[in-house]
Amino acid sequence: MQATRVGLVPLVCVGEPERIKPHDAARVCTAQLEAMGVSGRETVVAYEPVWAIGATEPAPAAYVVEVASRLREHLSPGTRLLYGGSAGTGIFANLAGAVDGLFLGRYAHEPRQLLAVLGEMAA
Repeated sequence: MQATRVGLVPLVCVGEPERIKPHDAARVCTAQLEAMGVSGRETVVAYEPVWAIGATEPAPAAYVVEVASRLREHLSPGTRLLYGGSAGTGIFANLAGAVDGLFLGRYAHEPRQLLAVLGEMAA
């Protein structure tokens, strides 16, 4: 990936367009990573199902955990994996170590919500 050759750490976003079984979702995301040439720990990967973007409820935690666990099998050790978009308060704890952090969307626009999410992650 050209960005890493010039000292940048790329943030690569992946996600399946429609709700499918978690193992199939992981396969779609893995194909996206391969198409972009993502192979090493010099990249941060943000995962969110496209069908959950802008939805009133995020994807179910069990679904995200399963997809993230399968993605980890494909990623190099040490690659940071984030869950993104509709992630807000209460989400990080429910992901039970499956992801390294959150890629916040609308929850980062409101300072109180952002502080609440950061407080949960620091605990």
